[in-house]
Amino acid sequence: HLKRKHLAHLNPLIETEQQLDSDVLSAGPSTSSNLQLEHSGSNTSSQQPCTSPIPKRSRQLKLFGSIRGNELSEVEKGSIDKSLIKMISVDYQPLSLVDNIEFLEYSKKLQPLYKPPSGKTLTMKLLPDEYNKIATILKSMLRSVNNVSITTDLWTSDSNRAYLTVTAILIEWGILDKIVTIISDNGPNIKNAINEHLHKYHHPCVAHTLNLIVNDAITSNEELFNVLKKSRALVGHSDSASTKLKEIQNRMNVPELKFKQDVSTRWNSSFIMLERLIQIKPPLSAAITFLPHAPNFLTALEWELISDCLP
Repeated sequence: HLKRKHLAHLNPLIETEQQLDSDVLSAGPSTSSNLQLEHSGSNTSSQQPCTSPIPKRSRQLKLFGSIRGNELSEVEKGSIDKSLIKMISVDYQPLSLVDNIEFLEYSKKLQPLYKPPSGKTLTMKLLPDEYNKIATILKSMLRSVNNVSITTDLWTSDSNRAYLTVTAILIEWGILDKIVTIISDNGPNIKNAINEHLHKYHHPCVAHTLNLIVNDAITSNEELFNVLKKSRALVGHSDSASTKLKEIQNRMNVPELKFKQDVSTRWNSSFIMLERLIQIKPPLSAAITFLPHAPNFLTALEWELISDCLP
């Protein structure tokens, strides 16, 4: 480790140890000479005993100086902490990850000397420090631009508190006057907040607008609306339906494909749900006969309508 990371500190220590070894070797014979001279009682000046103490050989521990072999340096630990913060932030990992027993075991295998910070340390110290560093860089970048467009959303927490944090950020970072347009969904509350309170131009989200168009089209077509309703009932019937479907697929030696449930806020999820029903039609038709409490199955005309909706 010293050779790879701290060579500048290592070389002087090695030179000092080599010098001490040389001194010990050169002074070694004086001990036996002193004993012989004292025994013979010689008074010649050329044979006076050496009274200077013999230097002791430096212990191996001295080679490391203040660097301990059982812990990482602050630089090394800080580098690993930074990589950990990046992983949690970019991959949206829970802060409790660092307290997970298996994660701690995995970390110990990678670097036995590294001890991950606790969840509290991440929350109170490391993450805020990293946020402030990134925020400072971003603020500096925003000072050099004239126009900024942002995307925002308004949502309500489980405790019925409304949030629009981007408003505080605009004011705190001093870029409110640079905003030329704000993109959001078409909800009246967010549109009112942008137009009436921030006094900025509101641009509707294209994806959200497309979702509204598709939903309006489906609602206006009663036949298609009923087919989707029956399809959702089939897909969300029960775990036993999924288990039976998998069993039939294995018997028929076809790929194991699961149900796909649509989401009201994602128009393409309805398309994906219908597409999957077409893909699993043969095994699904067989599986439904084994489910006594299964919802009404799709008729031939309804299957044809689904096929017409797909490319």
